[in-house]
Amino acid sequence: MASQTWLRLSQEAGTLVSNGRFHEAIMIYRKIAKANPRSPDVHNNLAVALRAAGLPEDAVRSYRRAIKLDPNYAIARRNLARALWQLGKSDLALEQYLFLLRKAPEDCETLQEALNTLGSMAFNKPSAIARRLLLRLFNSKNVDYQQLASPAAQLVIYNNELLVGRKGAENLALEKSSLGHLISKIMLDPLFVTILVWTIIPSKQLERWITSVRRCLLSVIVESERLVCPLDNLWAIAIQFQNTEFVQPTSDEELLLMDRFLEKTESPNLVQLAISAMYKPLTEINPNSEFWMKLRTEDHSNPCMRTLIEREIIDRLSENKIKTNIPQLTLIEDDTSRKVKEQYEVNPYPKWFTIDNGGLAETLGNRILKQFPGLETTGLDLERPEILIAGCGTGRHAISTAGRYWNSNVLAIDLSRSSLAFAIRQAQTRNQDNLRFAQADILKLGDRKERFDLIEASGVLHHMEDPLVGWHILQGLLKPNGLMRIGLYSKIARKRWEKWREAIPNNLDRDQTIRFIRGRREKIINTHDGRSEPLLSKIVDFYSMSGCRDLLFHERETQFTLLEIKEVLKQFGLSFLGFANCSEPTSLEFKKQFLDQANPLNLDQWNDFEICQPDTFITMYQFWCQSQPEKLFETQ
Repeated sequence: MASQTWLRLSQEAGTLVSNGRFHEAIMIYRKIAKANPRSPDVHNNLAVALRAAGLPEDAVRSYRRAIKLDPNYAIARRNLARALWQLGKSDLALEQYLFLLRKAPEDCETLQEALNTLGSMAFNKPSAIARRLLLRLFNSKNVDYQQLASPAAQLVIYNNELLVGRKGAENLALEKSSLGHLISKIMLDPLFVTILVWTIIPSKQLERWITSVRRCLLSVIVESERLVCPLDNLWAIAIQFQNTEFVQPTSDEELLLMDRFLEKTESPNLVQLAISAMYKPLTEINPNSEFWMKLRTEDHSNPCMRTLIEREIIDRLSENKIKTNIPQLTLIEDDTSRKVKEQYEVNPYPKWFTIDNGGLAETLGNRILKQFPGLETTGLDLERPEILIAGCGTGRHAISTAGRYWNSNVLAIDLSRSSLAFAIRQAQTRNQDNLRFAQADILKLGDRKERFDLIEASGVLHHMEDPLVGWHILQGLLKPNGLMRIGLYSKIARKRWEKWREAIPNNLDRDQTIRFIRGRREKIINTHDGRSEPLLSKIVDFYSMSGCRDLLFHERETQFTLLEIKEVLKQFGLSFLGFANCSEPTSLEFKKQFLDQANPLNLDQWNDFEICQPDTFITMYQFWCQSQPEKLFETQ
């Protein structure tokens, strides 16, 4: 077959795939493959059409032919991994990512796909291939480690019989004499140590284990018993309690014993300090920052201790200095805004340690036009865009956005100075110089002259007294044809734990608030509710004090349905462009439900889909919309 004929037919088949005419495309690709059997591209394209047509087994065979011809064909290997995952052949899918990461350890596309695949898997037995892949990902600089915490925790549990079920936790009190040996044995697992230090672990079983260990360790130091255990293991456990802000169930007796121990112990040794740090912030153990700085300087044999001192002493000192220099764009006068501000001053959210860099930086134009071909962009500067992040919290999303869009100028605002200080410090460590932060209330932005090409408001509007007022003010800051990325809570998804939501009484001080949240959370754990509790226990926010407060005890929360969002978009003259957090498995299920009628821009269809699949938007709806776009993108 002549090359020009091959190219023409291939383009024709590609158009057919884009139009959903998969079987016609398959016939053409097979004709090309027969004439050009040594071309890996042809077999990959054929496989794409086969999988789109609902023939994943045939697709796998074609992907394997492409890879046999070119073992380093990264696109075909990633496509093969998706097809294998769809067929339930998880380990074989993960092998493709391991192969690619051995060749290119920091390839952003492979890292992200491996991350998404692992995050969608549930392990109930050991998996050597998943363990190897996780350890490799935890060594990457371009991965948000928190996204790996759930699969890693599952593998840690099923890799050690002492952690399966309640056996290990219940036997600890009976085996105090061998406690150090038990801890050392379990923490030989590098995956366990890694998630203790670098994540908030979303696992009831591991939480139960470390709280039982903590209780036994407290008994050891109170009774002056001997403990033989690597010191750094103790500091790793302490880091997890500090990461989670001590949200775990803690008895009054334990707190009393801890207080009495510190009162009578003038100079705690390193073991005693580590165990104390499982119950209290470092500044409550010893308020003298110089003490901790000296300890960090003099002791180089305990890296986990040094890490904890850096985070809880050095970083907090840095943030306290930053707070005094944060510019304030507006006053904060609204009652709800003030209450929300106070919540996040006490509990900045979210607490994070690593970040997904979003892949290689591109211009906003390159990214957005790949995602939405044919988008009307008149009036926008997509090469050097002005971007507003409204409600940036502790900055994870803002920093990721600033790094994602080349030549962008990003302004990130929030109510809370504590959250902003955390964000600024994190941005400084990453040399993110196209990002500036300021304190402001969305309600007061209406008179400002700046206009933005893109405004992102993820997880902020639903905490306002009237979310639509805030949304409309932000819309007024857009340039013509300006883009918005909005995040709102789903009423359907959050209905199943609605009965656990509760306002924190106004008269509680900080310690009383901690006890309130901890007590309500423990009640949820012990209730064994058949629906809401298992679901809550899968959400990472449930495992930290600030996260749990945001999830269940927020000062203000409004929820939406997709039909309500559809009406708001119509009212505001915004067009729905698509979801930003729709995974490939969700897209496949959506197409399976609606077949040839499936339209990813049809919010009525998505509403019906969510009713059948209520976990689809369990975090929130994240979607793109545009002011005055082409009719091609009008909401259905």
